[in-house]
Amino acid sequence: MVKASKKDIKKHFDSGVKLYKAGKSRKAIDCFCEVIKLDPDHAAAYSIRGSILSSLARREEAISDFDHAIRLDPKDAAAHNNRGNAKLALGLKKEAIEDFSKAIALDPKYSLAYNNRGNAKFALEYKEEAIADYDQAINCNPKYAVAYHNRASAKSAIGMKKEAVADYGKAIEIDSSMSRSYNNRGSAKEDLGLTKQALSDYNSAIQLDPKYAVAYYNRANVKSSFGQIDEAIKDYDEALNIYPSLVQAYCNRGNAKSSLGRKEEAIEDYSKAIRLDPNYEPAYYNRGNARHHVGKLEEAISDYDEAISRDPGLVQAYYNRGNAKSDLGRKQEAISDYDEAVRLNPNFAKAYNNRAVTFSSIGSKKEAIKDYSQTLRIDPKYTISYHNRGKANYDLGQEEEAIKDYETFIKKASKSQAHIVNADKEFLDEYKAAKEAHPEKPLPKAPDSISSELDDTISANPVTETRSEAILFLDIRGSTEIINTYGGYHFFAMFNYLESIYNKHAHQNGAVYKKGLGDGFMAVFENNPGAVKTAIHVMQDLNKYNETAEEKSQINVRIGIDFGETKVAPDNDRYGIPVNVASRIEGIKPEAFRSLTAKEEEFPVDNRILISYIVYNSVRNDPDVVCKEFGWAEFKGLEGVTYDLFLVDWANCKYPSNQD
Repeated sequence: MVKASKKDIKKHFDSGVKLYKAGKSRKAIDCFCEVIKLDPDHAAAYSIRGSILSSLARREEAISDFDHAIRLDPKDAAAHNNRGNAKLALGLKKEAIEDFSKAIALDPKYSLAYNNRGNAKFALEYKEEAIADYDQAINCNPKYAVAYHNRASAKSAIGMKKEAVADYGKAIEIDSSMSRSYNNRGSAKEDLGLTKQALSDYNSAIQLDPKYAVAYYNRANVKSSFGQIDEAIKDYDEALNIYPSLVQAYCNRGNAKSSLGRKEEAIEDYSKAIRLDPNYEPAYYNRGNARHHVGKLEEAISDYDEAISRDPGLVQAYYNRGNAKSDLGRKQEAISDYDEAVRLNPNFAKAYNNRAVTFSSIGSKKEAIKDYSQTLRIDPKYTISYHNRGKANYDLGQEEEAIKDYETFIKKASKSQAHIVNADKEFLDEYKAAKEAHPEKPLPKAPDSISSELDDTISANPVTETRSEAILFLDIRGSTEIINTYGGYHFFAMFNYLESIYNKHAHQNGAVYKKGLGDGFMAVFENNPGAVKTAIHVMQDLNKYNETAEEKSQINVRIGIDFGETKVAPDNDRYGIPVNVASRIEGIKPEAFRSLTAKEEEFPVDNRILISYIVYNSVRNDPDVVCKEFGWAEFKGLEGVTYDLFLVDWANCKYPSNQD
């Protein structure tokens, strides 16, 4: 057998490199196959063939080639880096990080490996660590535009919007062809309320890449917020022509069409969104609204049912379903939905008003008056409730209170309510005339009560204030059994005591908002350490209390905490992924973990604090906080995203010396 000459091997190798650079990948692979056939120990041939296979999405074959290259040359930093990229593309994030770390150990100035490790950490939600890696990539290569872009994305994800805008700007300064940086900078500017500047960035992104579907979608959202609905629809059309599977574009185009009164077309768009993603609850909710508007009430209710099944905390869906049921005469069912709406959002004035209208329609006038009064306590400008309360008082024969309500409504009503004002004035004139003419003359009939309108559609990318915050969910265990056994008064005494403990610690630890949830509450904190320390101190105080309390009065709780971008509603309520995740963390069962790093029997049923990795990462170096990794899980509605969860060992955490 004639041994291949180095000249022949080099010829095939050089041809392969030349073909690869020319974009002829498959022919290049043939050349490197020939090199390996002639020289099975040619590490560079394996490495380059692996890179080509990876670019063709043949990741497993690529990893095999990188394995060969690394066995032949363990100090090949590029092979470690490229194998990491292939693993990352397969979702093997932690294994990818190991490869990138090895590449960096071999070459501490390897900017590409730092950037890639940052990408893997970002994918694992380790955003602060990702930023540190992007910092290193930029330190190694100050002209690395992609690293600036990626660092901007990580900063944006943790709420550092201004810093993100600056980094996207730096990426664009280095490489003005980066359409993604223009698009993402536009999104960050939108979050900062700089919508005109955002529009300019989306224009630039589209000019650089006329096939950039997401930029058209984002520009459409801005145009829609400016009231340029027809122009927005054109951009949604273009986004969908380029990317027919863009679910959010169908949803928001439906919203735009609905706002123009084109309800049937809107229904068609929402239906397309649902066909593409059967779990996309905004499309069900919005389609329910559109069907409600065209009188398809049963179908609307079905859509609200679907939305609620996917997001049990979607308060607007309960409210609108209540409206639909009330319109169908299903008054008690409507009241149940309004009950849930005000439980989820105790400041939901419209829900109180409509529950009152429904109470009044079934003769429960006193309950109606209570709800109208609550509406006005929440929002004194919700003037229609004065009119409605006047009607309920009048029906009960409480004429003096009724007249006072009608007069208050007439005084405070807006211009858009002029027709109601005129009817009320006419009624008051008739009433006074009847009273003056003859005391026994039949009194005139009062004008009807008026329900609030449907709540608004939900945009796939709503223009709301966003913040990066820690979300804490706390639930009292066995609340239903306590109420059934010992009564509501006993339970609320327990709840009030718990609340007093929480308040004692929360105000010192950066709490900014709290919402009652019946058997617990959701709380919002400025940062993770504040949320975690509040949870620890609440648990320690409860433990001390439970040691001497009667069994029936002992308070057992579960707490879940996550951190991320929240959307802030006008009433300061919070929505968004961290709200959903914290709720699911609080209630998780051990069998729901996909992988356990601790024993299942070590998982406490009650009196536990469970936190996500992003929360843990903020307190891991605090000597006063003791945590243990428990495992990772996926949550319903958030499939494809894994959450590493940590159990806080609150009993062994330090108690604040300034507290009793």
